[in-house]
Amino acid sequence: MGKRFDSELARLPETYAWAIQQQVDRLAGALGKAIGHPLVSVGSGGSLTAASFCAMLHERLAGQAARAATPLEIVSVDPGTLRKSALVLFSASGRNADILAAARAALRAEPPVVIVVTVGPGTPLGHELRDQPFAELVELDLTTNGDGFLATFDGPTRAILCAHEIRDRVQRLGIEVRIGLHTGECELMGNDVGGLAVNTASRVVGEAGPGEILVSNTVKDLVAGSGLTFTDRGFHNLKGLEGEWRLFAVE
Repeated sequence: MGKRFDSELARLPETYAWAIQQQVDRLAGALGKAIGHPLVSVGSGGSLTAASFCAMLHERLAGQAARAATPLEIVSVDPGTLRKSALVLFSASGRNADILAAARAALRAEPPVVIVVTVGPGTPLGHELRDQPFAELVELDLTTNGDGFLATFDGPTRAILCAHEIRDRVQRLGIEVRIGLHTGECELMGNDVGGLAVNTASRVVGEAGPGEILVSNTVKDLVAGSGLTFTDRGFHNLKGLEGEWRLFAVE
């Protein structure tokens, strides 16, 4: 079986070069305050991956017990069990109801330190904890879409195969993702992309259910003969787009 993602793998050096140029001194300094304490690292969706990685690093580098948890777990436990642990709350948008509930539970527990990591300033999560003496707020300047990410491919079949891999792998971790795909011309805007095709893909993913990969009719037509199979999800009105759009779920 041949390599399916040659072009994506070829971009790994570029991605690594971007990553090592990011300024993370403040993040490292904040996480350093958790040294000496057990750690509970909290996130949901894509942020749970960051939380799991943070817990692994804490165990390895600080020599302290650490675990990743979902916001629901934090809300459900006795606050006393969190009182001796440092907490890290990861949320790209900082506005999801579950992470806000976890932040309030953290306030009730009064742990030795709470570290809040969001993308961009002025999030509701940051507002919840900004004035707390034991809280450390880290607002990262990264290009993301809330708790989601935008990826581009040189062909729709590659995009669908990659979406399959992402969905199947994270399901093993108990995480359900929603993926939407569309194809069209993109506008290059520095290191970002935009335009009607990007907006359409964003609207398509908004119609997807947990664990579902939805594609536009344009994508389905372009991969005819690939062996991929689809289930018709009918016509949808996509916000900001004219007419009805026929969507299909990838099997």
